[in-house]
Amino acid sequence: MNRSRTVSRHAAARAGRAEAGGGKLRILFITLMYYPHVGGIESFLKFIAEKLAAMGYSITVLTGEPRVTAVRQEVINGVTVVRWPTWSPGGMYHIPRDIMAFRSYLRNSTKGYDVIHINSVHAFINTVALAALGRRPPRQRLVMSPHYISKPKPVARKILFEANALLLRALLRKVQAFIFASAYERLIFEEDFGLKGIGAITPLPLPDDVFRHEWNPPSDRVVVVMSGRMDIAQKRFDTFLRAIPLFLQELRCDGWDFPIKFKLIGTGRNEGELKAMAETLKIHDYIDFIRFLPREEYLRVISGATMYVLLSECENYGIAPREAIAMGVPTLVSCNSALAELVSYGLCIGVRHPSTPEEVAHTMTTALGTLRSASLKHRKGDLIRTWTSEYMLGRLLKIYKGISASGMGASGLPDWAAGDYRMGTEDGWAEEGRNSPSGGGGEGESENEGGGSGVGGGRDGGRDGDGDGDGGGWGHGGGSGRGWDNGLEDGGGRSYR
Repeated sequence: MNRSRTVSRHAAARAGRAEAGGGKLRILFITLMYYPHVGGIESFLKFIAEKLAAMGYSITVLTGEPRVTAVRQEVINGVTVVRWPTWSPGGMYHIPRDIMAFRSYLRNSTKGYDVIHINSVHAFINTVALAALGRRPPRQRLVMSPHYISKPKPVARKILFEANALLLRALLRKVQAFIFASAYERLIFEEDFGLKGIGAITPLPLPDDVFRHEWNPPSDRVVVVMSGRMDIAQKRFDTFLRAIPLFLQELRCDGWDFPIKFKLIGTGRNEGELKAMAETLKIHDYIDFIRFLPREEYLRVISGATMYVLLSECENYGIAPREAIAMGVPTLVSCNSALAELVSYGLCIGVRHPSTPEEVAHTMTTALGTLRSASLKHRKGDLIRTWTSEYMLGRLLKIYKGISASGMGASGLPDWAAGDYRMGTEDGWAEEGRNSPSGGGGEGESENEGGGSGVGGGRDGGRDGDGDGDGGGWGHGGGSGRGWDNGLEDGGGRSYR
């Protein structure tokens, strides 16, 4: 009998007996920063940690903290938070101060945890943590959510990233389970770090308050909303602004006489430049620049929009458009990175990437004409249910409990990578690769034969088909047909990056 499989079954049995006996898992999250800092990882982790604590699990967060000079510990909403001093120039890198003391702390203070879950490969604190956690108790499981976007472009940041990545490539083999937010994130992570065939895709949960709102657009005007960091290079607010006068011109030509308002929500380094651009384009009277909104008011503004727009250069998941979609708001996104997955599912409208202001304006006009009276929310209801906290927490706990002490098997896949965790599937939604973000295609009965919902066939290319999604897609499958890297037109390969 294969010894690793025997160890695997025994480890899983022990975990099962612990749960059955009333013993809850002790879970340690390690992360770059935590509440009250605001950001995608910070918000996600706070939400998950507090949910698990409320369910009776023992939760500790070990986090970097640039604003302290000594280790601090506190309890926030049932979660024990340990803050380790870090050096974070420009809010990046997150290098632990006194690295040797940090390594010693990890080796001596983490033995009692059942699961250690590291968040982000973009922080040195997590690289040091991986190095320190080489020898762990046999029952302890090591999990990572990379939250990986891509390699940075500025030269200095790229050098530091490569230095960190050089250390990580060897250390990552200690990880027993990788959890990715999207098929796109998994694909670029595998390629950039040289790891293949790893990890489950578990959509990040949307906060519960999102599902208390429904699309409620005004009947006497058009309101278009875009939100995010005011960053020209990444969020492309400048392209959106340049599209506005063209959009207004198209609407006038079509005989529209509704009042129109654009709401841009967010702050950032290019905020002043974007306001000046609005003045130059003579569209400032149409635009409300909103720096900050309380959460509940923000959701009311989004759910009350006629349309939501996001033209990001790159997103490894895309929380903001998913929130809009979950509320039923017609949504337009750049057809690239993880946003293209939303287009492939039929949940929103995609505009070619990279797009010109003319293309954005025309797509907005078309979307307005076809979507004003119909919400997309219920078209893929089963998939949207995978964005709930109940689904994600259930899936996360199933992964935690299913990881064996043996880690990766001979095939390069963890022993738990089966059933619900087949590569490229999403529970109860994508079967046999059909309509899956990276599944095997199948002949499909959806709008795109052979590739399932326009995705092509993920890694292997769609099969057969009639020219709509044959191969195509954005996996390694190439082939002809209509993929969804470049606005649902050009098949083959990964030109979306």
